[in-house]
Amino acid sequence: MVLLIDEYDVPLETAYFNGFYEPMVNLIRSVFESVLKTNNSLAFAVLTGCLRISKESIFTGLNNLSIHPITDESFAKHYGFTETEVRELVEYYGLSNEFGEIKNWYDGYLFGETEIYNPWSVLNYIQFALKNKNHPPKAYWSNTSSNSIIRKLVIESDVNTRDMIEILMNGESITAPIFEDTVYADIDVNSDQIWSFLLFTGYLKQLKTELSADNTLTSTLVIPNLEVRTIYRHTIMQWLKERINANPRQELFEALLNGDITRIEDILCDWLDETISYHDEKEQFYHGFLSELLSGFKGYSLKSNRESGDSRPDILLMEKRRRELAIVIEVKDTKKFSELKQLCDDALAQIEENRYEDELKQECYKKIIILGAIAKYTENAP
Repeated sequence: MVLLIDEYDVPLETAYFNGFYEPMVNLIRSVFESVLKTNNSLAFAVLTGCLRISKESIFTGLNNLSIHPITDESFAKHYGFTETEVRELVEYYGLSNEFGEIKNWYDGYLFGETEIYNPWSVLNYIQFALKNKNHPPKAYWSNTSSNSIIRKLVIESDVNTRDMIEILMNGESITAPIFEDTVYADIDVNSDQIWSFLLFTGYLKQLKTELSADNTLTSTLVIPNLEVRTIYRHTIMQWLKERINANPRQELFEALLNGDITRIEDILCDWLDETISYHDEKEQFYHGFLSELLSGFKGYSLKSNRESGDSRPDILLMEKRRRELAIVIEVKDTKKFSELKQLCDDALAQIEENRYEDELKQECYKKIIILGAIAKYTENAP
């Protein structure tokens, strides 16, 4: 008998995130020892999984294990689609013009020295592109994984870990020690083990690996592609929405209605200190952040028009019943403190030049407040 066991560690992942890890380890250990150690009918077995099998206690007592980690080249080209195979696929289906998009979204996994594309996502993209040439790429892989580790990382991370997430989201790299024998029981989102886990589960890619003087393996890590980046971004935004909805916003709302600019600044800075942002979409992030903070107040409606790109204000907050008050907000961003005042002036001038107030005046609003909301970013924090 030849035995093939795919994703042997998925039950362990589920058990870890749902609080019954040890019972699951005991169950799987019993099953695997019976089928892999005392089975006289077994010719050989092949097991695949994200984490190495050498340290995991479910394999205690098993002999003659041949282990091939992601740094090994032996079977690298079989773990997904190579670039040559993807080029042949898109050429066969008449989608050669889509190759660049596919590469940006689904390439980036490294096994040994071999670059690998995500086969599930490539096939899904081709399937939908054949039906509609304007079909946009998206994160298909996120539909096949719980992404629990990313959520855990975002929610439970401390300031240092959060700073490293922001660096990664900005398209930059981090350097971290890699522990090849990491198991679920070792996961701590605020320890070095987390980066090893994210590497082995496909959420990070190693650019280079070095062996330090104390024999510690250290890797330069980046987010592998746009698909995985989208998973990070979606998780961060979902966490932000939950956090905003869980905390009182009335003080900010009242400061806004009263035009108390100093208090508005202080409250927003307190909120931003606890969030995760990313610079390449910093203005969009700040715009979405403000929209979430200011939405849902009784008696007021909020319009957010950045997506339309039709020269409308970024945010309109309007009292619905008696039309006593409306607030117009234009969002800008900068990395330089010296530019803050000028950008505020620019935002206010844009509101005036584009006559954003005209519609509100026509609707008979008695008081209109205009605000320039400027986000100033340091290296990796708003």
